[in-house]
Amino acid sequence: MFSTPVLIGVGLAPAIVVLGRLSGLDRDRALYPTALIVIAAYYVLFATMGGAQALPGELIAATVFIVIAVVGFAPASGGPRRGSPATGCSTSWCTPA
Repeated sequence: MFSTPVLIGVGLAPAIVVLGRLSGLDRDRALYPTALIVIAAYYVLFATMGGAQALPGELIAATVFIVIAVVGFAPASGGPRRGSPATGCSTSWCTPA
């Protein structure tokens, strides 16, 4: 039915979410987009290790992951991002008064 790598991935995904929640790392909205970009890098790494015939398809998959991460991270309102001079914050974790 499902191969071992798929089952491992399905098991690790919720583990990453739980670890992010319990450790507080998910307070920064960059955690999950960064995780998607790292996953995309692994696609390319393993395709390179697997041989040249796998690389084009995995590059397409990696590109899709990266585009989803960047588009999902973009601010929804079009207003200034946290940490920009317009908000009065100099770091990404502060909130203006």
